[in-house]
Amino acid sequence: MLQQQGALKASSQGQLLIQGRAIPLPSWLTSDWLTTQQDGIQIRTQELGQFFAMVLNSMAASDSVETLQKESMQRAMDQTILANTKMTQASTALSIADWSTAERRQAEALRALLLAWENFADLKTLIEWTHRDNEIMRSLLEQSEQIQEQLPTAEEQEAEFVRLLEQNQVRLQRLEPLLATEQANALQQLQQSDNASSNTEESTEQIEDLYQQAQDNRASALESLERISQGTLSTELSLQEIQLVHDNLRLLRMMFFTVIEHLQDAAEQQEKLWQQTGTDGTKPYEEFLQDAPLRMLEQSQLNQRTEMISKELQSMADEMAVQGNTQQSESLGDAFVETGLAHGFMKDAVMGLSDMVSQPTMSFDVAEVVEDQQQALEALLRAIQALQPPQQGEQEEDDGEQEQNEQQDSSQGEAQNQPNEMSQREAQRKMQAAKEKEV
Repeated sequence: MLQQQGALKASSQGQLLIQGRAIPLPSWLTSDWLTTQQDGIQIRTQELGQFFAMVLNSMAASDSVETLQKESMQRAMDQTILANTKMTQASTALSIADWSTAERRQAEALRALLLAWENFADLKTLIEWTHRDNEIMRSLLEQSEQIQEQLPTAEEQEAEFVRLLEQNQVRLQRLEPLLATEQANALQQLQQSDNASSNTEESTEQIEDLYQQAQDNRASALESLERISQGTLSTELSLQEIQLVHDNLRLLRMMFFTVIEHLQDAAEQQEKLWQQTGTDGTKPYEEFLQDAPLRMLEQSQLNQRTEMISKELQSMADEMAVQGNTQQSESLGDAFVETGLAHGFMKDAVMGLSDMVSQPTMSFDVAEVVEDQQQALEALLRAIQALQPPQQGEQEEDDGEQEQNEQQDSSQGEAQNQPNEMSQREAQRKMQAAKEKEV
Protein backbone atom coordinates (compact mmCIF):
# COMPACT_ATOMS: atom_id res chain seq x y z
CA MET A 1 0.00 0.00 0.00
CA LEU A 2 2.87 2.36 0.80
CA GLN A 3 4.26 1.72 -2.68
CA GLN A 4 0.92 2.58 -4.27
CA GLN A 5 0.64 5.69 -2.12
CA GLY A 6 4.08 6.80 -3.29
CA ALA A 7 3.08 6.22 -6.90
CA LEU A 8 -0.08 8.30 -6.43
CA LYS A 9 1.90 11.11 -4.83
CA ALA A 10 4.57 11.09 -7.54
CA SER A 11 1.92 11.05 -10.28
CA SER A 12 0.13 14.05 -8.77
CA GLN A 13 3.44 15.96 -8.91
CA GLY A 14 4.32 14.80 -12.42
CA GLN A 15 7.30 12.84 -11.06
CA LEU A 16 6.27 9.23 -11.63
CA LEU A 17 9.21 8.23 -13.81
CA ILE A 18 10.85 4.94 -14.75
CA GLN A 19 14.09 5.07 -16.72
CA GLY A 20 13.45 8.82 -17.10
CA ARG A 21 10.03 8.30 -18.67
CA ALA A 22 6.69 9.49 -17.26
CA ILE A 23 4.13 6.71 -16.82
CA PRO A 24 0.36 6.84 -16.17
CA LEU A 25 -1.44 5.26 -13.21
CA PRO A 26 -4.11 2.54 -13.37
CA SER A 27 -7.60 4.05 -13.24
CA TRP A 28 -8.49 2.19 -10.03
CA LEU A 29 -5.57 3.68 -8.04
CA THR A 30 -7.34 6.61 -6.33
CA SER A 31 -7.45 8.20 -2.88
CA ASP A 32 -10.80 6.50 -2.16
CA TRP A 33 -9.37 3.09 -2.96
CA LEU A 34 -6.33 3.73 -0.73
CA THR A 35 -8.56 4.93 2.11
CA THR A 36 -10.58 1.70 1.93
CA GLN A 37 -7.39 -0.35 2.02
CA GLN A 38 -6.04 1.69 4.94
CA ASP A 39 -9.21 1.16 6.95
CA GLY A 40 -9.04 -2.59 6.44
CA ILE A 41 -5.41 -2.76 7.57
CA GLN A 42 -6.17 -0.62 10.61
CA ILE A 43 -8.98 -2.93 11.74
CA ARG A 44 -6.60 -5.89 11.62
CA THR A 45 -3.94 -3.90 13.50
CA GLN A 46 -6.43 -3.06 16.27
CA GLU A 47 -7.31 -6.74 16.59
CA LEU A 48 -3.61 -7.57 16.85
CA GLY A 49 -3.17 -5.03 19.66
CA GLN A 50 -6.08 -6.57 21.55
CA PHE A 51 -4.49 -9.99 21.19
CA PHE A 52 -1.17 -8.74 22.59
CA ALA A 53 -2.96 -7.14 25.54
CA MET A 54 -4.75 -10.41 26.29
CA VAL A 55 -1.49 -12.39 26.16
CA LEU A 56 0.24 -9.87 28.44
CA ASN A 57 -2.53 -10.20 31.01
CA SER A 58 -2.12 -13.97 30.88
CA MET A 59 1.64 -13.65 31.31
CA ALA A 60 1.25 -11.34 34.30
CA ALA A 61 -0.76 -14.01 36.09
CA SER A 62 1.90 -16.67 35.49
CA ASP A 63 5.17 -17.08 37.37
CA SER A 64 6.66 -19.46 34.80
CA VAL A 65 6.98 -16.95 31.93
CA GLU A 66 10.48 -15.59 31.46
CA THR A 67 11.10 -11.85 31.74
CA LEU A 68 12.53 -11.78 28.20
CA GLN A 69 9.23 -13.06 26.80
CA LYS A 70 7.21 -10.50 28.73
CA GLU A 71 9.45 -7.67 27.55
CA SER A 72 9.17 -8.81 23.93
CA MET A 73 5.39 -8.98 24.13
CA GLN A 74 5.19 -5.53 25.77
CA ARG A 75 7.37 -3.99 23.05
CA ALA A 76 5.21 -5.62 20.39
CA MET A 77 2.02 -4.21 21.91
CA ASP A 78 3.51 -0.71 22.26
CA GLN A 79 4.57 -0.67 18.62
CA THR A 80 1.17 -1.95 17.50
CA ILE A 81 -0.56 0.88 19.37
CA LEU A 82 1.81 3.36 17.71
CA ALA A 83 1.08 1.86 14.29
CA ASN A 84 -2.67 2.25 14.88
CA THR A 85 -2.19 5.93 15.75
CA LYS A 86 -0.16 6.56 12.59
CA MET A 87 -2.76 4.80 10.45
CA THR A 88 -5.48 7.09 11.81
CA GLN A 89 -3.36 10.10 10.89
CA ALA A 90 -2.71 8.63 7.42
CA SER A 91 -6.45 8.16 6.81
CA THR A 92 -7.08 11.78 7.79
CA ALA A 93 -4.41 12.97 5.36
CA LEU A 94 -5.81 10.81 2.56
CA SER A 95 -9.27 12.26 3.06
CA ILE A 96 -7.96 15.76 2.22
CA ALA A 97 -5.56 14.58 -0.53
CA ASP A 98 -2.49 15.49 1.54
CA TRP A 99 -0.31 12.89 -0.20
CA SER A 100 3.00 13.79 1.46
CA THR A 101 1.65 13.57 5.01
CA ALA A 102 -0.25 10.37 4.22
CA GLU A 103 2.90 8.77 2.84
CA ARG A 104 4.97 9.75 5.90
CA ARG A 105 2.36 8.45 8.33
CA GLN A 106 2.00 5.18 6.41
CA ALA A 107 5.78 4.75 6.45
CA GLU A 108 5.81 5.36 10.20
CA ALA A 109 2.97 2.84 10.68
CA LEU A 110 4.85 0.27 8.62
CA ARG A 111 7.99 0.83 10.66
CA ALA A 112 6.08 0.35 13.89
CA LEU A 113 4.52 -2.89 12.63
CA LEU A 114 7.92 -4.20 11.57
CA LEU A 115 9.36 -3.37 14.99
CA ALA A 116 6.43 -5.20 16.59
CA TRP A 117 7.02 -8.24 14.40
CA GLU A 118 10.75 -8.09 15.09
CA ASN A 119 10.15 -9.21 18.67
CA PHE A 120 9.20 -12.62 17.29
CA ALA A 121 11.81 -12.75 14.52
CA ASP A 122 14.46 -15.44 14.34
CA LEU A 123 18.19 -15.05 14.77
CA LYS A 124 18.99 -14.48 11.11
CA THR A 125 16.33 -11.82 10.66
CA LEU A 126 17.57 -9.93 13.70
CA ILE A 127 21.15 -9.96 12.42
CA GLU A 128 20.01 -8.80 8.99
CA TRP A 129 17.97 -5.89 10.31
CA THR A 130 20.80 -4.78 12.58
CA HIS A 131 23.08 -4.71 9.56
CA ARG A 132 20.50 -2.80 7.49
CA ASP A 133 20.05 -0.04 10.07
CA ASN A 134 23.80 0.18 10.66
CA GLU A 135 24.21 1.04 6.97
CA ILE A 136 21.51 3.71 7.26
CA MET A 137 23.42 5.18 10.20
CA ARG A 138 26.51 5.30 8.01
CA SER A 139 24.55 7.16 5.33
CA LEU A 140 23.32 9.64 7.93
CA LEU A 141 26.87 10.40 9.03
CA GLU A 142 28.11 10.63 5.45
CA GLN A 143 25.16 12.86 4.42
CA SER A 144 24.27 10.85 1.33
CA GLU A 145 21.97 12.35 -1.31
CA GLN A 146 19.18 9.95 -0.43
CA ILE A 147 19.34 10.93 3.25
CA GLN A 148 19.23 14.63 2.41
CA GLU A 149 16.15 14.07 0.26
CA GLN A 150 14.30 11.97 2.83
CA LEU A 151 15.40 13.90 5.93
CA PRO A 152 16.21 17.45 4.82
CA THR A 153 16.69 19.02 8.27
CA ALA A 154 19.47 18.41 10.78
CA GLU A 155 16.88 17.79 13.52
CA GLU A 156 15.21 15.00 11.54
CA GLN A 157 18.56 13.39 10.77
CA GLU A 158 19.69 13.50 14.39
CA ALA A 159 16.41 12.04 15.64
CA GLU A 160 16.61 9.22 13.09
CA PHE A 161 20.23 8.45 13.99
CA VAL A 162 19.44 8.28 17.70
CA ARG A 163 16.43 6.04 17.04
CA LEU A 164 18.45 3.62 14.92
CA LEU A 165 21.33 3.63 17.40
CA GLU A 166 19.06 2.75 20.32
CA GLN A 167 17.22 0.11 18.30
CA ASN A 168 20.43 -1.61 17.24
CA GLN A 169 21.70 -1.64 20.81
CA VAL A 170 18.50 -3.41 21.87
CA ARG A 171 18.88 -5.88 19.01
CA LEU A 172 22.47 -6.75 19.87
CA GLN A 173 21.47 -7.29 23.49
CA ARG A 174 18.63 -9.58 22.38
CA LEU A 175 21.03 -11.55 20.21
CA GLU A 176 22.90 -12.85 23.27
CA PRO A 177 20.12 -15.16 24.56
CA LEU A 178 19.07 -16.05 21.00
CA LEU A 179 22.59 -17.22 20.17
CA ALA A 180 22.71 -19.22 23.41
CA THR A 181 19.40 -20.90 22.53
CA GLU A 182 20.57 -21.70 19.01
CA GLN A 183 23.76 -23.20 20.41
CA ALA A 184 21.85 -25.36 22.89
CA ASN A 185 19.57 -26.59 20.10
CA ALA A 186 22.51 -27.40 17.85
CA LEU A 187 24.24 -29.38 20.62
CA GLN A 188 21.05 -31.23 21.46
CA GLN A 189 20.52 -32.21 17.83
CA LEU A 190 24.10 -33.45 17.69
CA GLN A 191 23.62 -35.65 20.75
CA GLN A 192 20.39 -37.07 19.36
CA SER A 193 21.87 -37.79 15.97
CA ASP A 194 21.94 -41.41 14.86
CA ASN A 195 25.45 -40.81 13.60
CA ALA A 196 26.87 -40.15 17.04
CA SER A 197 30.41 -41.55 17.12
CA SER A 198 33.95 -40.63 18.01
CA ASN A 199 33.49 -37.47 15.92
CA THR A 200 30.83 -36.19 18.33
CA GLU A 201 33.38 -34.57 20.61
CA GLU A 202 35.06 -32.81 17.69
CA SER A 203 31.69 -31.64 16.34
CA THR A 204 30.69 -30.38 19.76
CA GLU A 205 33.86 -28.34 19.94
CA GLN A 206 33.21 -26.89 16.49
CA ILE A 207 29.69 -25.82 17.48
CA GLU A 208 30.92 -24.25 20.71
CA ASP A 209 33.70 -22.40 18.88
CA LEU A 210 31.26 -21.13 16.24
CA TYR A 211 28.80 -19.69 18.74
CA GLN A 212 31.55 -18.30 20.95
CA GLN A 213 32.90 -16.44 17.95
CA ALA A 214 29.39 -15.21 17.21
CA GLN A 215 29.01 -13.95 20.78
CA ASP A 216 32.39 -12.19 20.54
CA ASN A 217 31.35 -10.47 17.30
CA ARG A 218 28.03 -9.45 18.87
CA ALA A 219 29.72 -8.03 21.95
CA SER A 220 32.28 -6.15 19.88
CA ALA A 221 29.55 -4.55 17.75
CA LEU A 222 27.62 -3.56 20.87
CA GLU A 223 30.69 -1.95 22.41
CA SER A 224 31.16 0.17 19.27
CA LEU A 225 27.56 1.40 19.44
CA GLU A 226 27.90 2.17 23.14
CA ARG A 227 30.96 4.32 22.41
CA ILE A 228 28.96 6.22 19.77
CA SER A 229 26.03 6.68 22.16
CA GLN A 230 28.23 8.55 24.62
CA GLY A 231 28.11 11.49 22.20
CA THR A 232 31.78 12.42 22.53
CA LEU A 233 33.08 11.09 19.20
CA SER A 234 33.66 13.15 16.08
CA THR A 235 31.94 12.19 12.83
CA GLU A 236 35.15 10.58 11.58
CA LEU A 237 35.56 8.45 14.71
CA SER A 238 31.87 7.54 14.69
CA LEU A 239 32.26 6.32 11.12
CA GLN A 240 35.16 4.16 12.23
CA GLU A 241 32.98 2.61 14.91
CA ILE A 242 30.18 2.09 12.38
CA GLN A 243 32.69 0.24 10.19
CA LEU A 244 33.66 -1.99 13.13
CA VAL A 245 29.98 -2.81 13.64
CA HIS A 246 29.69 -3.54 9.92
CA ASP A 247 32.67 -5.90 10.03
CA ASN A 248 31.33 -7.83 13.02
CA LEU A 249 27.82 -8.08 11.56
CA ARG A 250 29.28 -9.20 8.27
CA LEU A 251 30.98 -12.11 10.02
CA LEU A 252 27.71 -13.00 11.73
CA ARG A 253 25.87 -12.90 8.40
CA MET A 254 28.47 -15.16 6.83
CA MET A 255 28.23 -17.62 9.74
CA PHE A 256 24.50 -18.02 9.30
CA PHE A 257 24.31 -17.62 5.50
CA THR A 258 21.52 -15.08 5.48
CA VAL A 259 22.29 -14.25 1.85
CA ILE A 260 20.58 -17.43 0.67
CA GLU A 261 17.28 -16.36 2.23
CA HIS A 262 17.55 -13.13 0.25
CA LEU A 263 18.08 -15.08 -2.96
CA GLN A 264 15.15 -17.40 -2.27
CA ASP A 265 12.84 -14.50 -1.48
CA ALA A 266 13.98 -12.66 -4.62
CA ALA A 267 13.35 -15.80 -6.69
CA GLU A 268 9.86 -16.18 -5.23
CA GLN A 269 9.05 -12.56 -6.03
CA GLN A 270 10.44 -12.92 -9.54
CA GLU A 271 8.39 -16.07 -10.09
CA LYS A 272 5.26 -14.21 -9.00
CA LEU A 273 6.01 -11.31 -11.32
CA TRP A 274 6.70 -13.68 -14.21
CA GLN A 275 3.37 -15.44 -13.65
CA GLN A 276 1.46 -12.17 -13.30
CA THR A 277 2.93 -10.73 -16.49
CA GLY A 278 2.25 -13.98 -18.35
CA THR A 279 -1.36 -13.98 -17.14
CA ASP A 280 -1.82 -10.30 -18.00
CA GLY A 281 -0.37 -11.01 -21.44
CA THR A 282 -3.34 -13.23 -22.26
CA LYS A 283 -5.68 -10.26 -21.92
CA PRO A 284 -6.37 -7.73 -24.66
CA TYR A 285 -3.37 -5.44 -25.07
CA GLU A 286 -5.29 -2.36 -23.83
CA GLU A 287 -6.13 -4.16 -20.57
CA PHE A 288 -2.54 -5.29 -20.19
CA LEU A 289 -1.36 -1.67 -20.32
CA GLN A 290 -3.59 -0.75 -17.34
CA ASP A 291 -1.55 -2.81 -14.86
CA ALA A 292 1.79 -2.53 -16.69
CA PRO A 293 2.96 0.55 -14.68
CA LEU A 294 2.70 -1.32 -11.37
CA ARG A 295 4.40 -4.39 -12.85
CA MET A 296 7.19 -2.10 -14.00
CA LEU A 297 7.57 -0.53 -10.54
CA GLU A 298 7.68 -3.96 -8.88
CA GLN A 299 10.23 -5.29 -11.37
CA SER A 300 12.37 -2.17 -10.99
CA GLN A 301 12.46 -2.47 -7.20
CA LEU A 302 13.30 -6.18 -7.37
CA ASN A 303 16.04 -5.37 -9.87
CA GLN A 304 17.61 -2.91 -7.43
CA ARG A 305 17.47 -5.48 -4.65
CA THR A 306 19.04 -8.16 -6.86
CA GLU A 307 21.87 -5.79 -7.73
CA MET A 308 22.56 -5.28 -4.01
CA ILE A 309 22.60 -9.04 -3.42
CA SER A 310 25.00 -9.47 -6.34
CA LYS A 311 27.43 -6.92 -4.91
CA GLU A 312 27.26 -8.57 -1.50
CA LEU A 313 28.01 -11.97 -3.03
CA GLN A 314 31.01 -10.57 -4.86
CA SER A 315 32.35 -9.03 -1.66
CA MET A 316 31.85 -12.28 0.28
CA ALA A 317 33.56 -14.29 -2.49
CA ASP A 318 36.58 -11.98 -2.39
CA GLU A 319 36.77 -12.28 1.38
CA MET A 320 36.63 -16.08 1.25
CA ALA A 321 39.42 -16.06 -1.34
CA VAL A 322 41.60 -13.93 0.93
CA GLN A 323 40.99 -16.40 3.77
CA GLY A 324 42.07 -19.26 1.51
CA ASN A 325 38.63 -20.91 1.38
CA THR A 326 38.74 -21.68 -2.33
CA GLN A 327 35.65 -23.91 -2.52
CA GLN A 328 33.32 -21.47 -0.79
CA SER A 329 34.82 -18.57 -2.73
CA GLU A 330 34.03 -20.34 -6.00
CA SER A 331 30.46 -21.10 -4.91
CA LEU A 332 29.88 -17.48 -3.93
CA GLY A 333 31.53 -16.36 -7.17
CA ASP A 334 29.21 -18.56 -9.22
CA ALA A 335 26.21 -17.14 -7.36
CA PHE A 336 27.52 -13.62 -8.00
CA VAL A 337 27.73 -14.29 -11.74
CA GLU A 338 24.19 -15.69 -11.85
CA THR A 339 22.69 -12.79 -9.88
CA GLY A 340 24.50 -10.42 -12.23
CA LEU A 341 22.79 -12.15 -15.14
CA ALA A 342 19.44 -11.95 -13.33
CA HIS A 343 20.01 -8.23 -12.80
CA GLY A 344 20.58 -7.76 -16.53
CA PHE A 345 17.46 -9.70 -17.52
CA MET A 346 15.36 -7.75 -15.00
CA LYS A 347 16.67 -4.49 -16.42
CA ASP A 348 15.65 -5.62 -19.92
CA ALA A 349 12.16 -6.48 -18.59
CA VAL A 350 11.85 -3.02 -17.02
CA MET A 351 12.90 -1.37 -20.27
CA GLY A 352 10.40 -3.47 -22.22
CA LEU A 353 7.55 -2.51 -19.91
CA SER A 354 8.69 1.12 -19.98
CA ASP A 355 8.49 1.16 -23.78
CA MET A 356 4.96 -0.23 -23.65
CA VAL A 357 3.74 2.28 -21.07
CA SER A 358 5.41 5.33 -22.60
CA GLN A 359 4.23 4.49 -26.13
CA PRO A 360 0.66 3.21 -25.63
CA THR A 361 -0.31 3.80 -29.26
CA MET A 362 2.23 1.23 -30.42
CA SER A 363 1.89 -2.52 -29.95
CA PHE A 364 4.81 -4.43 -28.39
CA ASP A 365 5.37 -8.15 -27.92
CA VAL A 366 4.56 -9.02 -24.29
CA ALA A 367 6.24 -12.41 -24.77
CA GLU A 368 9.66 -10.71 -24.87
CA VAL A 369 9.13 -9.27 -21.38
CA VAL A 370 7.87 -12.63 -20.11
CA GLU A 371 10.98 -14.27 -21.57
CA ASP A 372 13.28 -11.77 -19.81
CA GLN A 373 11.49 -12.40 -16.52
CA GLN A 374 11.78 -16.15 -17.02
CA GLN A 375 15.50 -15.86 -17.74
CA ALA A 376 15.93 -13.76 -14.58
CA LEU A 377 14.13 -16.41 -12.53
CA GLU A 378 16.28 -19.19 -13.95
CA ALA A 379 19.45 -17.24 -13.14
CA LEU A 380 18.30 -16.73 -9.54
CA LEU A 381 17.57 -20.44 -9.22
CA ARG A 382 21.06 -21.25 -10.48
CA ALA A 383 22.50 -18.82 -7.93
CA ILE A 384 20.63 -20.64 -5.15
CA GLN A 385 21.89 -23.99 -6.41
CA ALA A 386 25.45 -22.66 -6.48
CA LEU A 387 25.19 -22.01 -2.73
CA GLN A 388 23.61 -25.42 -2.12
CA PRO A 389 26.01 -27.96 -3.62
CA PRO A 390 24.44 -31.44 -4.01
CA GLN A 391 25.62 -34.44 -2.03
CA GLN A 392 27.79 -37.03 -3.76
CA GLY A 393 24.85 -39.28 -4.73
CA GLU A 394 22.88 -36.32 -6.00
CA GLN A 395 25.90 -35.06 -7.93
CA GLU A 396 26.30 -38.35 -9.78
CA GLU A 397 22.57 -38.38 -10.59
CA ASP A 398 22.66 -34.76 -11.74
CA ASP A 399 25.71 -35.46 -13.92
CA GLY A 400 23.88 -38.38 -15.53
CA GLU A 401 20.80 -36.29 -16.14
CA GLN A 402 22.89 -33.46 -17.55
CA GLU A 403 24.65 -35.80 -19.99
CA GLN A 404 21.32 -37.28 -21.07
CA ASN A 405 19.78 -33.82 -21.47
CA GLU A 406 22.74 -32.65 -23.53
CA GLN A 407 22.31 -35.62 -25.87
CA GLN A 408 18.59 -34.89 -26.21
CA ASP A 409 19.23 -31.20 -26.84
CA SER A 410 21.77 -32.07 -29.51
CA SER A 411 19.36 -34.34 -31.39
CA GLN A 412 16.53 -31.84 -31.06
CA GLY A 413 18.78 -29.04 -32.28
CA GLU A 414 19.15 -30.81 -35.61
CA ALA A 415 15.39 -30.95 -36.00
CA GLN A 416 14.63 -27.40 -34.94
CA ASN A 417 16.61 -24.27 -34.15
CA GLN A 418 14.27 -22.49 -31.75
CA PRO A 419 15.33 -22.58 -28.04
CA ASN A 420 13.34 -24.60 -25.53
CA GLU A 421 11.34 -22.59 -22.99
CA MET A 422 11.08 -23.65 -19.36
CA SER A 423 7.45 -24.21 -18.47
CA GLN A 424 5.82 -22.70 -15.43
CA ARG A 425 5.61 -26.15 -13.84
CA GLU A 426 9.36 -26.67 -14.32
CA ALA A 427 10.14 -23.33 -12.65
CA GLN A 428 7.96 -24.24 -9.69
CA ARG A 429 9.64 -27.63 -9.44
CA LYS A 430 13.06 -26.00 -9.31
CA MET A 431 11.90 -23.53 -6.68
CA GLN A 432 10.54 -26.36 -4.55
CA ALA A 433 13.74 -28.37 -4.97
CA ALA A 434 15.82 -25.39 -3.88
CA LYS A 435 13.61 -24.88 -0.80
CA GLU A 436 13.81 -28.56 0.13
CA LYS A 437 17.59 -28.54 -0.13
CA GLU A 438 17.76 -25.53 2.18
CA VAL A 439 15.52 -27.29 4.74
